[in-house]
Amino acid sequence: MPTPSNLQNLDERGYVFVTDAADCQILASQKTINDHENPTPIPQDSTGSPRNLPGRRRIYLKNFSGNTVYIGDSSVSVGTGYPIVVSDELILDITDGIQLYAIVAESETSNLRMLELA
Repeated sequence: MPTPSNLQNLDERGYVFVTDAADCQILASQKTINDHENPTPIPQDSTGSPRNLPGRRRIYLKNFSGNTVYIGDSSVSVGTGYPIVVSDELILDITDGIQLYAIVAESETSNLRMLELA
């Protein structure tokens, strides 16, 4: 009779990692956020249009330098957005059907780094 294995690869929240190795993709990008009036789509392509990695399951956001950046939907503002302070990061388990936006306070700039996994 087979003996079940107790070996598991757990993430920081205790979830078991499951990998569809044949279709795994990773995409790194960065965007300077410097607009305080119009939310900036993140990630975006070279023309500035919203762009999400097809089949995305997770995105890592890190405020690499500058000031606090605020994350939310297309109506995000400094007053309503989720703040990511300098050197802090945010990990979201979201699909490619969800578009994120970022904004900073007036006269501020931040360098936001992104890592998408599909």
